[in-house]
Order: sequence, then structure tokens, then C-alpha cells
Amino acid sequence: MKRCLLFLLLLAAYSNHFGNGFHFDDSDAVENNPAIRSLTGIPRFFTEALLRFRPDLAVAHYNLGIAFSKLPGRLPYAIQHYQEAVRIDPNYTDAHTNLGVALTQVSGRFDDAVAELETAARLAPDSPKTHANLAIVLAQRRN
Repeated sequence: MKRCLLFLLLLAAYSNHFGNGFHFDDSDAVENNPAIRSLTGIPRFFTEALLRFRPDLAVAHYNLGIAFSKLPGRLPYAIQHYQEAVRIDPNYTDAHTNLGVALTQVSGRFDDAVAELETAARLAPDSPKTHANLAIVLAQRRN
């Protein structure tokens, strides 16, 4: 019941926030609303709202990291959220992987990037994606 109430509360806040009276059956409102059409519109809005209630939720920080990593000039925010996700859940392989990849784009953080990707590889030894990311970063180190 609490989850349903929280969802309805967030939906009402979303509708009021963008001032468009969002309706599930109104495809025109979805297709023409730039906040929804953008890569991060809905997920970022709901994730930020969720973090107000549960700041210790690693997956919410991880999702915000993804959203910010796709926006120009927002990489520092992505890194902060990935770091918070791995602080909350040190075994969160995808958060370690994305943090490592993000750190490769920051000058002077290459060794930190390798450390995060090695942690991810240790946590998920059977993950081809994780090992591929580590191999790519290590190959960049040689060049």
C-alpha cells in the first residue's frame, strides 16, 4: 500500500512539476514533452525523488550516475553517484564498472579507474563485459 501511495504521490508531483497534466493514455503528451523524451527526464526525476526518501539506496545512485554520465559537463556528478553506490553496496559490480569507465575520462584518475575495474572483475569473474572493459582500459595504459 505504501509503495502504491508513493508512486501516486510521485506521479502527481511529476505532473505538477512539468505542468502538463501527464496522462498514461495521452501519447501526444509523452511524445511532445521534452522532459520525457530526453534521455534522463523521467528516470532522473523519479530517482531524485526516491533518494529524498531513501538516500541509502545504491541502485538510485547508480541510475543517477548513468543519467549524469550521458549529459555534457555532468561527469563529476556521475562519478559522485557511482562512488556513493559503491560506498553503500561495495559488491555492486555494475557501479564499480561504470565508475571505472567514468574515471578514465578524468585526467590523473587512470589508476583509480583501473582499480575500480579490477574490483568489478574480481566481483564478477564470469562477466565478459567486465573483463572487456578492464582489457580496453589496460590497453589504453600501454599506449
